[in-house]
Amino acid sequence: MNLIQFYKPKPIDTKTNLYVHLDPLHKLGISGWIVEEKTLNSRIIEVWVNQTKFLERAANLYRADISAVLGQKLNCGFFITWKEINLPYSLEHNQVLKIKLIDKLSGVKLESIYITQNSFLKILQGKKVEEEYQIIKDNWLFDEPWYLKNYPDVKENHWDPIIHYILVGWKEGRDPSPNFDTDYYLFSNVEIVLAQKNPLTHYILEGRYKGRRPKPVFSDSDYRLSYFKALKVAQKETSLEFVPETDIDLSEARKYLPFKLIAFYLPQFHPIPENDQWWGKGFTEWTNVTKAAPNFLGHYQPHLPIDLGFYDLRVPEVKRRQVELAKKYGISGFCFYVYWFSGKRLLEKPVDAFFEDEVLDFNFCISWANENWTRRWDGKENDVLMPQIHTYETDCQFIHDMAKYLAHRNYLKIEGRPVILVQRAHDLADPVRTAEYWKSFCVKQGLGEPILVAVHCFNFYEDPGQIGFDAALEFPPLFRKPTLEKINQHALLLNPDFQGAIFDYHQAVEVSLNKPKPDYRYIRTALVSWDNTARRQDQATIFAFSSPYLYKKWLSFLIKKTFEAKFPEERLIFINAWNEWAEGNHLEPDRKHGYAYLQATAEAILENLPSDVSVKKPRVMLFKKGQRIFYENINLNQIIKKADLAVILHLYYPDLWEEFKQYLRNLTCSYDLFVSIPVEVYFDTDQIFDFHANSYIYRNLNRGRDIAPFLEIFKTIYPMGYLYGLKIHSKKSIHRPDGEVWRKKAIKALVGSPEIVDKILKTFEKDKRLGIISGKDMLTTYQAHVGTNQHYLKLLCHKLDIQWDGEDFLFPAGSMFWFRFEALKDLLKLELSFRDFEPEFYQIDGCLHHALERFFGLLVSKTDYFCKSLD
Repeated sequence: MNLIQFYKPKPIDTKTNLYVHLDPLHKLGISGWIVEEKTLNSRIIEVWVNQTKFLERAANLYRADISAVLGQKLNCGFFITWKEINLPYSLEHNQVLKIKLIDKLSGVKLESIYITQNSFLKILQGKKVEEEYQIIKDNWLFDEPWYLKNYPDVKENHWDPIIHYILVGWKEGRDPSPNFDTDYYLFSNVEIVLAQKNPLTHYILEGRYKGRRPKPVFSDSDYRLSYFKALKVAQKETSLEFVPETDIDLSEARKYLPFKLIAFYLPQFHPIPENDQWWGKGFTEWTNVTKAAPNFLGHYQPHLPIDLGFYDLRVPEVKRRQVELAKKYGISGFCFYVYWFSGKRLLEKPVDAFFEDEVLDFNFCISWANENWTRRWDGKENDVLMPQIHTYETDCQFIHDMAKYLAHRNYLKIEGRPVILVQRAHDLADPVRTAEYWKSFCVKQGLGEPILVAVHCFNFYEDPGQIGFDAALEFPPLFRKPTLEKINQHALLLNPDFQGAIFDYHQAVEVSLNKPKPDYRYIRTALVSWDNTARRQDQATIFAFSSPYLYKKWLSFLIKKTFEAKFPEERLIFINAWNEWAEGNHLEPDRKHGYAYLQATAEAILENLPSDVSVKKPRVMLFKKGQRIFYENINLNQIIKKADLAVILHLYYPDLWEEFKQYLRNLTCSYDLFVSIPVEVYFDTDQIFDFHANSYIYRNLNRGRDIAPFLEIFKTIYPMGYLYGLKIHSKKSIHRPDGEVWRKKAIKALVGSPEIVDKILKTFEKDKRLGIISGKDMLTTYQAHVGTNQHYLKLLCHKLDIQWDGEDFLFPAGSMFWFRFEALKDLLKLELSFRDFEPEFYQIDGCLHHALERFFGLLVSKTDYFCKSLD
């Protein structure tokens, strides 16, 4: 964000964007920060009292608050004790001292402070400090001896350590103890800084109850897990999400669709002299892609291609295969980025080769990326390599150089009008006159009047008509800010230098789906995914939890909207992107997902296929439809109860389905089967229907592990009157060396033989107060597994008016158990939804689903039922 939005600092020097912020005066002295926004260089401050210069002070202290806001660590702070300027001793009765802070380099006055005896006395008191002091003093997270030992300046000045932390310490990124990381908490929760809240008191009063972490939590096992996951991808092992190329083929059908899908296409996959000079000999986009590393546990990096490989766009066969794939999966054309700088072209060869290849029969259009070419991929925003200088004359010249493309037989035209996109249309020297000139020129050349599309990004989200353009283009991930919430606080960071932003892709989808249509012509865009770690490792922007399902949901919604379009250009849908590999944003197949995103594209089209367009039914569908398959929400009206027993199975690891089939055969009684499978997992659901007649599939978003989908199924089918339930799931616990053994032991104890099943059901019938039956070694005490879950348990109890003060109880560890439906009916009152569960970052404790695992036992014990293990 811009500095002027933080604490509303004063712009002292508008030429250099010099900003200063003064903290509220406090009993230890004067503190604040000063930043020269263009260079971020440290400054020297002169301190004057009345007419006397007392000292000079370098503003070079680390400031965690402004660093967190700007996303990079800055040494720009200053701190001057009252003793250094002879206060309070120089204060006389009724005297007013004027303290001036002056920037030495520019001579500009930064701030003037007026102090009297009375005002100084009030500064030394401070009621708010007393309140915060008591909150911190009563909490174990502040270790006073440790603070004094690690920050000797506090001890030397005889400052109270808690007072120092409240007034100065947290702003300088100092930790109150080894158990709380101030920097991590601020960078993960920037809104706290903007609200000027002390991070430690925020955590004590609010953060811990919202699942915020006091410090990054990971161990050697986390690193090992991340390594082995990356190793499997590198060794080309098939992942859970991998989808092979299928028999689907929309090559002909796409020609007759009332809408067109256009994918953005990056041409930077071949060496050019300029890139050789700027980034080293042989640089292409693959140079960035292959060096990316995971920033947090479960982070998918690097993205590595299959099929097309690490291609070179100078090879004609590459583009032909790209077009073949695009056609097959329903894409109508590519939108090439054009890099044009007052007549100078970069990366023009792929576009020209596409233009010249007579074999290719595929639509294309252009998007002028009219911005400075900078080193921002490396995080250096101000290092301009090729400037974009706009004048009216040069802007007009652009259309002359593009005319040959517009005249091509394959150029994208809507009712005879060529479509031209401009990335920063608002930056043109005179956009209205330029638009008029371009249109006039094209008409005179017989090209047709172009449809000029202004991309909504970089602070331009207005009516394109204001700048002479015909339509605006939605361009995620560049939403109008502020829109999305950062979720850094949930991630287990593996990269200690990571200061980027992590967002939830699902939230981005919801923002787009709920966006009202503006009054002007508006073209929509679906984002495949986004993760520019390859370009900006430590400063990356990452949209976590993108998936083919959510992308399909987004694209399908936009396709439906085209049927309501008033203008023909609004029946275009852009896809970002075909091959932005360094931004983790590509339809092209990779080692993790295979062809899943291309398959999802085709299935979004098939969902909205007009009745007059025929397509051969594909043998393989990634997201099958059916009355007994539910996506995200379960339709109770489509469930037919045929038994008193409901088996609820969560199948995250589809390779375990054969194992579960063997156990389910031990159920000699009648049962209805409910199987939850995350939409991210590729699995042929027909296998389940072929195995058991009355089965239902719930395709859930991967959040809340097995617990969230269990609650969704439970609350849906509870009204149907089931008596008993069996909850099992494909637990592997890959963070544990005994995960496989643990799962098999737990399931065998519950459904290992027909005799075990018969004994369990008879036990339920015999004792009506029996609520849960677990395996002998799985039923454990809460006190033996408290973990970091107590705060969640208390919140859950409070929601149900349950009195619980931490006393012990039994619960089924691993959340596999038999249960009586009535014993768990109060789960309905919790009214929990998918959004209440933390994003999945491979957490091993402290999340809502971990607390609910324990809460099942606590709830049973508090509602006159009990838990027992089967002997």
